[in-house]
Amino acid sequence: MTMQDKSIDEHEEHDVLKPSEELWDARDVARHLKMSRAWVYQATASGVLPCVRLGSRVRFHPEVIRAWLRGERVDAQRSLPGCRG
Repeated sequence: MTMQDKSIDEHEEHDVLKPSEELWDARDVARHLKMSRAWVYQATASGVLPCVRLGSRVRFHPEVIRAWLRGERVDAQRSLPGCRG
């Protein structure tokens, strides 16, 4: 294994995003957190909840939401476009 391969493996190991998982919508997040969709949209608009904007739509990466729920720091600037708007 070359140094470059090792670097790539380490990066993948620490990367929060897993491309094989489908994005969630607000309903999915609300169900997972046992909160209302209104709360999800409000937390998204205030920058509390990390999200992805696809045009006018808001989506959420399941593993990022799980990490956020566990209290882990999620680097939204690096891994996800901001959702404040």
